[in-house]
Amino acid sequence: FGNMAAGMIISSMVYYGLGSVAAMLNISIPIFSVGIPAILSLYFDLFSGVVQAYVFIMLTMVYVGNEIAE
Repeated sequence: FGNMAAGMIISSMVYYGLGSVAAMLNISIPIFSVGIPAILSLYFDLFSGVVQAYVFIMLTMVYVGNEIAE
């Protein structure tokens, strides 16, 4: 839970940070406020959560497999 919450917090910080930089530089291209944060959100929210779920599932399968074998 902590890693997924941290990914959400990092994505939010990047979103607000790039939005404020775009506003400060008076850039009307939405790549700074929408494009880049969307790509980073895919990594921090989805990919990181999927990898973590995969690792925990594999660890659980190994643990249960070892207990059943005995």
